Amino acid sequence: MEMRVRPLSSIISVLIITGLAIMIPLLSAQQVSGQTSLIKKTLKKVDDQVEKATPAAEDGSQASVLSPAVEPEDRQGQAGRLVFSKQPIDPNNPAGLTSSFNAGDHIYAALILNKSFREFVSDQNIRDSRKGYSVTRPGFEVDFLIDDTWSFDGRTKFVFQLDKKEGAMDFVPAENYFIFDISPEPAKARTYEYKEMYFPLLSATGRKSNRAKAGAQFYSFQLGRLGPGPHTVSVQLTGSESIKGEFTITGSNYAFYTQLADNLDSVSSGNTGMPKSEWNNPTLARSVGTAYRKQGGERVLRTVLISPSWFIQKNSLGIIIHRGLFASIATKAPDGKCYVQNEYFKQLYRGSGRYGPTAQDGRSETRQVIPCENVNK
Repeated sequence: MEMRVRPLSSIISVLIITGLAIMIPLLSAQQVSGQTSLIKKTLKKVDDQVEKATPAAEDGSQASVLSPAVEPEDRQGQAGRLVFSKQPIDPNNPAGLTSSFNAGDHIYAALILNKSFREFVSDQNIRDSRKGYSVTRPGFEVDFLIDDTWSFDGRTKFVFQLDKKEGAMDFVPAENYFIFDISPEPAKARTYEYKEMYFPLLSATGRKSNRAKAGAQFYSFQLGRLGPGPHTVSVQLTGSESIKGEFTITGSNYAFYTQLADNLDSVSSGNTGMPKSEWNNPTLARSVGTAYRKQGGERVLRTVLISPSWFIQKNSLGIIIHRGLFASIATKAPDGKCYVQNEYFKQLYRGSGRYGPTAQDGRSETRQVIPCENVNK
């Protein structure tokens, strides 16, 4: 991000005043007065010299001795803008835009660019918790702050086609806009409809499983935690460059947004599906499902091995301890809903190239709702 370059006289002023701040404790009041007078005369001479040495700009104004820089706001104006409304935004004809909301209002946002969204996204390094390592995919980063304060998981990366890099850019919208819901009416939510866009589960203490899906569900949950009074929300999207938007919201009770986050469960899971299998081994998949059930898991509908092979775990002496893999488990709970979660399974090493039975290693917090009809897709 570029910053405005200070005039030469301002830089010299800072240096001189800093020096005086160091000297003052060592000087008498009379000496301080004399030094202050000397500084004023010196700065006047500097200003005179800068004015003489600085060439005039094309418009006749005084140019800077140093290279001019563009303010972040100007950069944002060149790249595009992030706008807000109480109604869904038509990016081709944005109307009813506002930066002021009351508790209970639905909040919609849109990133409107001066170029295609594909030109805005950039490579993002993101950890694929399903596979246990990081990958690079096209996307952008979002900073979500309330009253200049970060919430836990307030910085999130959104990427396209987490499963594989090849062809990922094909799923990035080619239009010059991106719909970015904050707290939409569930029936009018659109961000979760972007195909092959990955929405990680974020920390949301107090919700079921203490998780909320990145995007509108997480943002609504955060608004629901606010105390009475006015608040300022800042949202910055960063791809090839950063674009920032800000709005204020006021009210005496923000519980509306807590309920809204719950109502977005079905919407946020609409594009949730099973990951692609990386290892076709039906026998091993069955043993993984059995191990999950032994840990008190619900009825298993489907098991997908998302590790391409075993991870061999050794100790500091190079001796094999166990081998492990990641698997995605689809289940059906007593509440009638289907869920998917990613778990780690291992087999202890018994020596002589032999391993023990498959066992689940701990329990992750990646559980999320999946439409039952998507389990076998």
